[in-house]
Amino acid sequence: MIRKSFPRFFFLTVVIAALGCGAKNDPRAVADKFCYHYLIELNQDEALSLASGLAQQKLKEEIELLKGARLGADELKSAKPFIDYEMRRRDDRTDSQVMFYYKIAIEPKTGGKIEEEVIISTVLEGGRWKVNNYEHYRPNPL
Repeated sequence: MIRKSFPRFFFLTVVIAALGCGAKNDPRAVADKFCYHYLIELNQDEALSLASGLAQQKLKEEIELLKGARLGADELKSAKPFIDYEMRRRDDRTDSQVMFYYKIAIEPKTGGKIEEEVIISTVLEGGRWKVNNYEHYRPNPL
């Protein structure tokens, strides 16, 4: 009896695990993944796969501007600052638009610390969440 049910149990476990590991169709997951690709990996191409609308246009322009100026993997690794991000606020505008506000900490290799904020707008398009705009800026000191 145990042997007959084990394959079925194993199959269900694999299916559940695979569904849990797949890309989530959730605005927060998409915004976080966009931040990771764009800010941490400095990979506009991967960020582009999560984008639409104005975000897609901005990324395409950035990719075009950087053609020929890309650093090799070793150069990028040695020049890349430490970058960390944290989602600070979520603003559900409608059922199909959610805004996220992130705090970004950048520590260049030369020392110091730069803080920025990133606003990411996500929209539900064709049943999938996409980043349709993003803007980063340095907050005004008080």
